[in-house]
Amino acid sequence: MKITCEQERLNRMLLVVNHAVAQGAGAFPMATNIRITAQDTRIRLDATNLNIGITAWVEATVLEAGEVAVPAKLFTDLIGALSSGIIEIVVDNAYDVRVNGARGPVHVRGVDPEQFPRMPDVEQDSNPTILKAALLKEVIKEVSIAVDETGTREVFGNILVQIEPQLITFAAADGYGKLAFRTLPLPAESKLTCDILIPARSLAKLANILPTEGNVEIRLTSSQVIFSTQWMLLSSILASGNYPNYKATLPQQTQTTVTVKTADLREIVALTSLFAKSDYDAGRITIKASPGVEPGKLTITAEAADVGGNCTTIPAAVVGEDQDELIFNMATLSKVLSVIPAPELTFEVGMTKAPVGVMRAKGSYTCTHTLMSMGAAH
Repeated sequence: MKITCEQERLNRMLLVVNHAVAQGAGAFPMATNIRITAQDTRIRLDATNLNIGITAWVEATVLEAGEVAVPAKLFTDLIGALSSGIIEIVVDNAYDVRVNGARGPVHVRGVDPEQFPRMPDVEQDSNPTILKAALLKEVIKEVSIAVDETGTREVFGNILVQIEPQLITFAAADGYGKLAFRTLPLPAESKLTCDILIPARSLAKLANILPTEGNVEIRLTSSQVIFSTQWMLLSSILASGNYPNYKATLPQQTQTTVTVKTADLREIVALTSLFAKSDYDAGRITIKASPGVEPGKLTITAEAADVGGNCTTIPAAVVGEDQDELIFNMATLSKVLSVIPAPELTFEVGMTKAPVGVMRAKGSYTCTHTLMSMGAAH
């Protein structure tokens, strides 16, 4: 194999595929490598930890086609340390990889690529479901905050994706009252209609490597989901199990709806969190409507005997009943606020077995977050 390519492009794509390289002492040895394939006018880079796989392509001048597997960390660090510009990579029959850069040759011991795990390819004649890459990055970030992080309930470590002809929904929950879901219109009708479970870790990797421009195509095999763009592809195993009806946790009726400025609420939650840490992150929310033309008020308080406390109020547009000292987890509320970019949001209070807060940014097709209260103060 003999190729030339730009160091910057190769380095960037090596960093992308490294998200799928196997880590740890028990890793399958070949999965700690990256496979390099040179053919036609580009290089293909493959990495997999057997749960997810990432493929990336780099434009190159291919003087001699071929393939080799190289130690992922060593080779990535090597290419990253080279000066920018055109580099040459030559592989001999013994899989010795020589890299010729501006400062002279360096060589790495490669291995036979035949034992590298099989990687999926995109079927160009299939009918993918299409989303904008920037939007997919955004929705993964939004719903992932509701995933169960304890690992005690396996199904809640996944994200539910529901694909319909015109819509796609991403939903996550932790099984303890925390929920996030968002439904998006599809730019083109999807021929695929199904519900699938994707490990949250896989989608987190996807969000890290997706570009901010262009489209993502979504395809399914019998056991995998494949996300592909012009220059990269991520495949993930599908999870098994039955995801509960997440909408059952939503209150049937809304008692109170509050509209506030996102920055205002974010600020007072941050202040309250300083003191709530000493009380299981509990903060008390009071909502009062105004009988006149003046705006209503939303107040959050926390009191910790050992460090102090706060009582902070912001103006709010309030519709419905007043609420007295509802207790919500400030750490959870802070996470929700961290993924709401809109200048205004609505906070609804309803009742199931306990008070439930439903928060969403103002606008169409925004993410819905629900938080089960920790009770009501008496």
